[in-house]
Amino acid sequence: MPLIHTGLFQNYILTLANVKEYILNRDFDLINPQIGLFSAPCVVTKRIHRTPIVTHIHNIFDPSIETRFINVSWTLPENFLNGLAAKGSDKVIVLSRFMKKELITKFAVPAEKICIIPGGVDTSTFNPNTKKSSFREMWADKFVVLYVGRLANEKNVSTLLKSIQIVTEKNKEVLLVIAGSGYKQAYLESLANRLGINRYVTFLGHIPHEQLPYLYASCDVFVNPAIREPFGLTILEGMASGKPVIASKTGGMLDTVKDGENGLFFEPGDYENLADMLELLYGNQDMRNSIEQNARKSAEKYDWKIIAKQTLEVFEEVISKSS
Repeated sequence: MPLIHTGLFQNYILTLANVKEYILNRDFDLINPQIGLFSAPCVVTKRIHRTPIVTHIHNIFDPSIETRFINVSWTLPENFLNGLAAKGSDKVIVLSRFMKKELITKFAVPAEKICIIPGGVDTSTFNPNTKKSSFREMWADKFVVLYVGRLANEKNVSTLLKSIQIVTEKNKEVLLVIAGSGYKQAYLESLANRLGINRYVTFLGHIPHEQLPYLYASCDVFVNPAIREPFGLTILEGMASGKPVIASKTGGMLDTVKDGENGLFFEPGDYENLADMLELLYGNQDMRNSIEQNARKSAEKYDWKIIAKQTLEVFEEVISKSS
């Protein structure tokens, strides 16, 4: 089944022209753009070749929260093109119910055109049997709370820092480990200093992907404090690693986390509520054990082999209807 898969942001301007020319001069059964920015030339060429399009949309950016990689002005044309791509595609694949609702309410995309296929995780790479390695050796007998992700506004790591200030007033063994980089790093390091929790926080910076399984294996609890999260892949990686997870009650994490069963929720931005959840897990080994087991079982349903099969079924359905 020949198809064309258009990727991320490399050489974007050149890519737009090249994609159009490439498609016009070849015959494909399906075009699968991975982001709205690349869908524009695909939608145009569809009118000529009648080639069906299934577009993956991974996010709809909120300019009031997300400053993106460069500045807010980048998000506006991207959102416009996401909407244009969704309307011009035969099917649109999104990661969560949250994203489906966004496309319907913000861009008037028909509900029947949207398929929800969540992100996947490699459950053989992220698993409870991964050795803890040198990461855990550095932290000795600490109770390690882990965050992995970009340091950006929508990730809301400041709420996590404020919760750690509360928790460490009584529990001196707690250590927050922050893995990731971004434009908010200097601010967050300064905030940790102002809160007086420097000795309870470690900023690791960017960690290569191949090292992440060992990092997850070395923590006691994983937290995603985002105020906006289209899916929440790191929560899934934490669950696959057999760790109890605490998630902000928002976005795609509402699909993957079952409160009190395979993880815990806290209200977005409520650092006192997050501190309560951390203290609950810190003081309750039986609860941690129960959540760990359920988290792993839940994550196995998101293995990449299962997700790939679901995606292929959508491709085959669209091709079948167009032939």
